[in-house]
Amino acid sequence: MKKQLLTRSLLLVALFFSGSTLLAQTQVCGTVNLELYDSYGDGWNGNEIDVKFTGGDSTYTLSSGSFISIPLSVNYLDTAQFAWQAGGSYTSECTYKITDASGTVLYSSPTGNNMTAGSTQYTAYCATAPVPQVCGTVTLELYDSYGDGWNGNDMDVVTSSGTTTYGMSSGSFISYTLTIAYQDTAHFIWQAGGSYTSECTYKIKDAYGATLYSSPAGNLMTAGATQYSAQCNSLASCIAPTNLSVTTGAYDAAVSWDAGASAYAYHLVEYDTAGFTPGTGDTMWVYSDTAYITGLDPATSYDFFVTTLCSATDSSAATAALAQFTQCAAIATPWSENFDNTTTGSAFNPSLPQCWDFYTDGVGSFYYPYFYNRNYSFYANSGTNFLYGYRSSSTSTSTAYGDTTMIITPEIQGLDSATKQLEFYARTTSAGRPGEVLIGLTDAAGTPSSLTIVDTIYAPATTYSKYTVYLDGATTGDARIAFMLRRTPGTYDYICIDDVSVTDIPPCPEPIGLSLAGTTQTTGTISWSSSSAAFNIEVGPMGFTQGTGTSYSSTTTSYTATGLTQNTYYDAYVMSNCTSTGDGTSNWVGPFTFKTECGDQAVPYSTGFEGYTDGSSSNPDLPDCWAYAKTGTSSSFYAYNWDYSFYANTGINAVRFYGYVSTTSTASSDGDTLAVYSPRILGLGGNDKQVLFSGRGGSTSASYVNQIIIATADTNASLGSLHIVDTVVFTGTTYGDYTIDLDNVPTTASRVVFLMIPEFPSGYTYGYNYAYIDDVEIRDIPNCPEPTNIVASATSDTSYFFSWNDSSVVSSYRIEWGPQGFSQGTGILYDTVIGNQWTIDTLLGNTTYEFYIQSLCSIQGFNSPWYGPISVTTPCSPTAAPFADGFENKPAAYGNSINPNLPDCWTYSVNSNPGNSYSYASTSSFSSYSGTGYVYNRQSNVAGDTVVLSLPMIEDLNQGGLQIKFWARTSSTTYPGQMSVATTDASGNYSSAVVAKNMNVGSTTYQQYSVYLDSNVVTSDSRRPAFLFYSASGSYNYIYLDSVEVEALPSCVAYNFAETSKVRHI
Repeated sequence: MKKQLLTRSLLLVALFFSGSTLLAQTQVCGTVNLELYDSYGDGWNGNEIDVKFTGGDSTYTLSSGSFISIPLSVNYLDTAQFAWQAGGSYTSECTYKITDASGTVLYSSPTGNNMTAGSTQYTAYCATAPVPQVCGTVTLELYDSYGDGWNGNDMDVVTSSGTTTYGMSSGSFISYTLTIAYQDTAHFIWQAGGSYTSECTYKIKDAYGATLYSSPAGNLMTAGATQYSAQCNSLASCIAPTNLSVTTGAYDAAVSWDAGASAYAYHLVEYDTAGFTPGTGDTMWVYSDTAYITGLDPATSYDFFVTTLCSATDSSAATAALAQFTQCAAIATPWSENFDNTTTGSAFNPSLPQCWDFYTDGVGSFYYPYFYNRNYSFYANSGTNFLYGYRSSSTSTSTAYGDTTMIITPEIQGLDSATKQLEFYARTTSAGRPGEVLIGLTDAAGTPSSLTIVDTIYAPATTYSKYTVYLDGATTGDARIAFMLRRTPGTYDYICIDDVSVTDIPPCPEPIGLSLAGTTQTTGTISWSSSSAAFNIEVGPMGFTQGTGTSYSSTTTSYTATGLTQNTYYDAYVMSNCTSTGDGTSNWVGPFTFKTECGDQAVPYSTGFEGYTDGSSSNPDLPDCWAYAKTGTSSSFYAYNWDYSFYANTGINAVRFYGYVSTTSTASSDGDTLAVYSPRILGLGGNDKQVLFSGRGGSTSASYVNQIIIATADTNASLGSLHIVDTVVFTGTTYGDYTIDLDNVPTTASRVVFLMIPEFPSGYTYGYNYAYIDDVEIRDIPNCPEPTNIVASATSDTSYFFSWNDSSVVSSYRIEWGPQGFSQGTGILYDTVIGNQWTIDTLLGNTTYEFYIQSLCSIQGFNSPWYGPISVTTPCSPTAAPFADGFENKPAAYGNSINPNLPDCWTYSVNSNPGNSYSYASTSSFSSYSGTGYVYNRQSNVAGDTVVLSLPMIEDLNQGGLQIKFWARTSSTTYPGQMSVATTDASGNYSSAVVAKNMNVGSTTYQQYSVYLDSNVVTSDSRRPAFLFYSASGSYNYIYLDSVEVEALPSCVAYNFAETSKVRHI
């Protein structure tokens, strides 16, 4: 900035030189006087002079007489060029002078006939930055963006009277009033000295509230340097009042000041509500140093200005006292508060509106529970601010954790008249929280011990609802309303409150406290509170338009709507009907939403658990009409609907069961029971139903138990009614299809139950019980059983082998197939397949097909339902060697733990713990051997995981005579780096892997490895070269793989080696 000013100043100076002619020029800032003279005394006779300012030109003349003085102003970085223009007669009579404010002559011209018309005779310029002129009151405002004070930082204000240090011990804002005396200068200096300087800023404002300076954050200011200076060099002899003081009552104020030498002058006092524009307020004149003002409003912020008038032409600058609140007084109704005109607070600074009070019985700087005024429009009902409350679930007995917190309104008139009502809007911020607040009344002083509880409000929804509380005679005299939070150990809670009002109870009051008294499958009973004698009710499906629902009337404070549909949401509206007393009707209250009970579901019933996203260990989030129960208190025992497609059979959702057992842990679920219940099924006790589902385990590790128990239960889903039907043990981590006949269950059976009773694995003192279920169907047992446990395996790029469990009552099977998405009836039909195996070899490579299989029971005369679709994708056609892949061409730039992201025709298979051990292709020139593509392999520290990466099928691999080359490294020499080169079948499944060589990758720099796939290691089923990556107990494993090649064996071989000479350091 200094360089800019210097450059500008030099340019200004340069303006006064043109060729070799030196022009008169002077630096002068402020007032200059242009004095025009005529020696004959008859004016300039049409002659003129121009003054060219930076912002424009002005022309001057002397119309008559012998003299005129014209005041002009030369501002900072401005120039004024004085150019004689002539244009008239008798030019020899005309001269002019330029003088400064003190009368000193800066320039005196020759006579007009000796000046060149149109040329500049003199230039005045101002290149000196002014110090701001401020006299009287200034306000220093300190801000902290976090709201916890300046944390030891401070600043100095230096005047001729000395140095004063200012800081802020807590909160987000503080204001100091200072006075700059006549012929004094104030320097404002940031000193730092504490922590969190980036939170600290300050502003300086004049007596009228205008901002003179706004600082950057403390971390951007130089400690000890002056950021701003202001001086008072006013030449007025009338000095501004000092030490302005305001003492307020509820309706009046006493304003006093120190008038100094002007004690016996008149003083103008101007005042109005805070922020008014001076000159538009109320005024009064006093001939003393005190003014008494009446007629003010209580609890209102006012600005006061005092100006001293010493004479008709001499007055002082104004001295201000800003934002002075009058005292609180009992407020008449109607009254409302939306919290938008108050600065935001924090957990240790409630920042409530004027005349509100805060109480807590905690003594810490953070209050639990707490209330504060929060600025966050997303959670506000209107505007930007609202009251935010939090209740801790802590069981601590520390005094820092209070049990009770209250915010208390101003004193309100007439709360003992039995005619007032409180209305407000409330919500919680988190589903499942009660949103509880207690409403009470205190005495006029807000004494906590005087509290009388009037009502308890629950606002459990995450959208705002309006709540009404009748304050009918609960106290004596004027009183205050309290919103109270009370800590309940073990229960945490959030509540937002906005738009509070107190009004008269209307002649026909609205019903309040709508609640659900009970439901059945076809009815819903609504109740409410009201002093009215009659009511109108309207009920319809959730979201219906009023006027299109079913109307009812009642003379009691409840009503039962009938003819409803089971498991359906409805909205209800209620209004008071006071027409019998001539008071009309109230407003409608609603919608109040409720749901009818679930009924018996007819078969077939099915669900894939889709459409649910909030499941967790504490929230089962099961479909409508399902139920959940468990015994014990273990936090490591739960079931929930999980929206994680990697663990789903179809879609993205499945139900996850988990139970941890241990002989030493207090979290063990040993001996506990967990049940997930289906809806009630019509006729389940008739012993002619079956349940079909897909299921899988969590890991093949020996420490895992992968099973689920199938049972039935009664209508009420009671654990005591459980009847165990079968136990299904999952043998792997891929989904299998299971069918359980429910043909020997109690006649009271109404629900199918998926049951987990955790067990210890054999030989272990701890264990992990896992199960995933998906795609549940409950139906009648078919007269002809469907094929079960269908397994489909690719045997080449054009063939697939199918097998299934046979049944003695099935005579043959029918198969229909076609391309993915074909409609049944339009596919290719194989009418009679005998036995439980079938092979097709007419498929196309790298193509997806769908198959359906049906059992034919010719003796019984029935056919089973079709089973399917069974979706299969044929492998790519074999590729001839040589083959190379550097992972540059892949579906996306980056894979992850659930997306292998491998190039076309590669396959990926995991035998256990998908998500704990995994491989994927990614992009990084730093992590790759060449180019940017590579494969990252991460194995967990639990033994038993195997990840199999299979290359595309290679022609004649099973004949021997090929070798595979690749580059690999580990991320650390502390990891074991165990892996194998193998071959797999056409499907690339880990169960078909045949190891060719075990190895360890021990270097953190890439090395090339070569493994021979000769007749000693390949089998007749070998179709794909493959990599196997293993997990090991107690140690993770990280291997990077790149630049894979398959080529013919060299004619002269040295078996299975690592070419250590080919090393690339990264």
